[in-house]
Amino acid sequence: MPYKILPTKEFEKDFRKIDAFMQDRIKKKIAEVAENPTRYK
Repeated sequence: MPYKILPTKEFEKDFRKIDAFMQDRIKKKIAEVAENPTRYK
């Protein structure tokens, strides 16, 4: 069961400033952590 990761308002504001390539990489990593959070302790 994947976890739900909720971004803060500060994260959302800073995230919009990042280029699209980096946004995609960050989204993928967040999805990985949501699927298996114990791997990234």
